[in-house]
Amino acid sequence: MTPDRTRPPAYSQTFEIDIKEAETTYFGQTPVHVIKAGDQDVVKLEVLFPGSGSRLDQKKGESYLTWKLLAQGTTTRSAEDIAGLFDQFGGFTENFPSLDTPSFTLYCLNRHLDNLLPVLADVVRDAAFPQDEFQLNQDIIREQLRIQNNKNNILASKLFREHLFGEDHPYGKVMKEEDLDALNQEDVQKFYSGHGKQPEILVSGKLSDDQIRKIGEHFYTSEERSNSGFEAGTASGSPADFYLEKDKSLQSSLRIGLQTIPKNHPDYLPLRIATHALGGYFGSRLMKNIREDKGYTYGIYSSLVSLEKTSYFIIGSDVQKEFRENAVEEIHKEIMQLSDHPLDVVELQMVKNHLLGSFQSSISSPFALADKFKGVHYYGLDYSYYQHFMQKIQEITAEEISEVMQKYLHPDNMLHVIVG
Repeated sequence: MTPDRTRPPAYSQTFEIDIKEAETTYFGQTPVHVIKAGDQDVVKLEVLFPGSGSRLDQKKGESYLTWKLLAQGTTTRSAEDIAGLFDQFGGFTENFPSLDTPSFTLYCLNRHLDNLLPVLADVVRDAAFPQDEFQLNQDIIREQLRIQNNKNNILASKLFREHLFGEDHPYGKVMKEEDLDALNQEDVQKFYSGHGKQPEILVSGKLSDDQIRKIGEHFYTSEERSNSGFEAGTASGSPADFYLEKDKSLQSSLRIGLQTIPKNHPDYLPLRIATHALGGYFGSRLMKNIREDKGYTYGIYSSLVSLEKTSYFIIGSDVQKEFRENAVEEIHKEIMQLSDHPLDVVELQMVKNHLLGSFQSSISSPFALADKFKGVHYYGLDYSYYQHFMQKIQEITAEEISEVMQKYLHPDNMLHVIVG
């Protein structure tokens, strides 16, 4: 039958999802979360350390340095031995320090997992942090810090978080060069001993039941899991706007935002949708104005950053220096415009379509499904969160978006950080 090219394909505004959920098995006290999915012969094995991020730092930078140095030697293997074994079997590893849940991740072909599991388990369970490797990596990280802090956009993001929460707040701690220099090998070893013994395992990809059993055996522990009972507390006072002038900079990096509601709050989903309409995609209000109409920047975004105990809203952009005040003024106008004047039918549908399509793309691989698991597991949520998100996208009205903007996102309450 010849298709009728004069008629568009059928279109539906309803959207249903079927997310492959992680299945959890305990090996002793160690939870192993498994997502068996995908046709490719690859595996991603994440060793997660819940609640052991930099929010716990007694000395700034000790968590970051601990998790960055995790594969730099054990009591039986040198850093060179470890790297050689991962290379021999085509394994690729990444360290992910974070504020809440750091991780050490192995990617490999599933046929090599049996060879690499003993190495990975040794790295995680018997890290020794040799003094020579500590010194070498401390020097490398120091140089990386210098390079990062010469980049306006990276420095602006660090300063924004520090000024938003306060430098002594668990989420406001930002490592500086002098903090790094004050750390020693004993600090790292102590942090690891206190926080590295009770990991969770998240594995995704094409796996056999026998491989899952072997993973559990390698990370088995009988020690009862502790609960730190962490509370983020409140940010220290009303943050003052911060400006760091750089005479030689041609651009200024802007970071504008505020601390807001946590991910489990009833208003979080409407606020996320409103944030998307404001600056979450290429056709957003901020992009149309600041980039397309005014030409102040190549790109601008707004987003909600979710932490375990709170969230913050942020707008970010690198703009031509001579137009930064104009850019800030236009950003304020767009926030108030979206608050005071609901989206029309066409733009509202465009926002919904983009969110629905983006979400569908974000669950298209086993590794992406692992991220979706982490997106609820560490926030006290379950997979119904995503069903509620899809439902809210389809049901939300333009008036609801304006109301949530008015309730949470007024420019007068926002911190402004400008670097450059």
